[in-house]
Amino acid sequence: MGHYDDLIGAGGRRILERLYPHLETPDCPMTADAVDDYLNTGEVVAVPMTFSGRYSITANWRRIRLAQLITLVRTLGPNHHVVVRGTRPAGSGYTPNHFFVLANIGGRVYVVDAMTREVTSDVSEYVSRQGFNRLDYTRSYEASEEAVY
Repeated sequence: MGHYDDLIGAGGRRILERLYPHLETPDCPMTADAVDDYLNTGEVVAVPMTFSGRYSITANWRRIRLAQLITLVRTLGPNHHVVVRGTRPAGSGYTPNHFFVLANIGGRVYVVDAMTREVTSDVSEYVSRQGFNRLDYTRSYEASEEAVY
């Protein structure tokens, strides 16, 4: 599963740009799904530019503390990942939730966020900067946009 390793360095940013080529439209549920699919298959499939703001998400969420989450992903071993839903407190000035991937790449735990085009091993800094006060994770995730007519 060399495609996990491909996310490290400049090549990783190019992959994230291909997964999510339109930064002007925030779409984190779909970008997390695109990263999840890429890590599962190695195929780069871009998020379509059809932002409606309404999603259907299929996942079995489990609440977890950050230290436990990092340990879990490290324990899963290289070439494994989870999708994370970070929740922010009301009045934070950001969307209430943000979806991203936490991946074990070569034995280290990385945040992979196609919406922000970020791959970082500084998970604590990322979570702090995003302002999350609650984290949930899932190993099985599917997101789709609901049409708005």
